[in-house]
Order: sequence, then C-alpha cells, then structure tokens
Amino acid sequence: MCREEALKLWQLKPELDKVGCKLVCLLHENIPEEVAQFKPEFWPGELYHDTDKAFFAAVGGGKPRAMSLMGLLNPFGKAWKNASRAKTAVSSSNLKGNGLVGGGLLVMKNGEVVYGFQEKNFGDHAPTEDILAAAKN
Repeated sequence: MCREEALKLWQLKPELDKVGCKLVCLLHENIPEEVAQFKPEFWPGELYHDTDKAFFAAVGGGKPRAMSLMGLLNPFGKAWKNASRAKTAVSSSNLKGNGLVGGGLLVMKNGEVVYGFQEKNFGDHAPTEDILAAAKN
C-alpha cells in the first residue's frame, strides 16, 4: 500500500516544486532488492534510509508506531478496503520486510512542521488537498 501512496505523492511533485516544497521518501528498513525495484518504478526521487527511525518516531508521536495485525483480520475493515484500492493502483506488491511500522507524512517549512499525517490503519494516506494547502501556506 505504500507503493500506491508513493505514486500518488510523486504525481504532486510539479505542484510542490512550484511552491518550493522538496519531496523526499524515507524508508524504515533497507532491503537492497526491494529498494532497487521501488526506486525507479514508484519513487524516482530522493530516497533515504532512516536508520534510527527519527522520522517514524516524529510521525508516531515520539516513537515509531507499531501497527496492529488485528486491523488485517477484519475483512470489512478499513485496512482491507485500502488494500483493495491499492491493488487497482499499482501493478506489483510484496510482503517483504517489517510491514508493521506505521508511516505518515510531514510537510515542513523553515524547519517547522506545518502539517503532519499519521497512518492509523494499514494503507491510510494523507489527503492530497491537505498536503498542497500546507505546502502553499
């Protein structure tokens, strides 16, 4: 599901460039063969491995957020709806690595966070209109 979000965010790059907002992707783990596939197909921009998980701690309210497998057990829950949506948006996916680290997004200006989004359910994405509004203000 993060591949779907990467594609969605990358499509915003021209608008973000216009307002001087730099777009980078942070990974919580470095699996070389996965990064080699992810980078050209889903995120051709700057990509960094957050070895100490500082970004994930910031998004998680002080420590990286561990997602619960319980959300995946309910076939009528939001995680399943998100997974179904992601399957239509991306051609490939995988289950490699630790998929339980909650992700998110920060929009920063002059070193200050002006917008933050924390993934609550597997596959949650920040609304693009909120990202653009934060970047433009």
